[in-house]
Amino acid sequence: ALYDRLSGNDHLEMTRRAYRGYDPARAKAMLEIFSLDPAKRVARLSKGQRTALALVLAFAVRPQIMVLDEPASGLDPIHARAILDLLIEAAAAGTAIVLSSHQIGQVERAADRVVVLKRGRVVLDGELDELRGREKLVEAVFATPVDDRKFAADTRIRRVERRGSTLRLYVQADPDGVIRDVGALAPISLNVLDQNLEELFFSAV
Repeated sequence: ALYDRLSGNDHLEMTRRAYRGYDPARAKAMLEIFSLDPAKRVARLSKGQRTALALVLAFAVRPQIMVLDEPASGLDPIHARAILDLLIEAAAAGTAIVLSSHQIGQVERAADRVVVLKRGRVVLDGELDELRGREKLVEAVFATPVDDRKFAADTRIRRVERRGSTLRLYVQADPDGVIRDVGALAPISLNVLDQNLEELFFSAV
């Protein structure tokens, strides 16, 4: 919690007194990363600056566990990237981080394990690398649209998408066999991709 009547320096002093692991050098470095003036009262800070100050306080104590809800909220892209780098650095140093975020790209870069919730229920849960490997995305472009009904009935394929002359198949089993079948239709281009987190998210929800 931040207190409007207190300055950034006041918050840092309270944190120093409350936490044995407080690292003043780390706090100073993070103030510089976010271009924060610690002499300013919190009431004069923007939403993004408040978020940055809260993160400085959190990271300065070098915690063993961090629970973060939308930590980049209100930050510009440069500072949001800085937060991502700090999260990765902290995790590599042994901090366990639970991160709640709607920024799929950030989650994909930082997370080892992902849980997706829909209306309070878990609809996807697992190690990110393992989830990516569950399915292959076969994407083919044709000179003219092809009949995709044979693929829709194929038990190896979970979902079929066709947009104009582009055919996308979400393959759960025997990707090589599906690739041969698609290749027999003489596409202009044929690509096989691992699923990214965005595709996994949309498939789950």
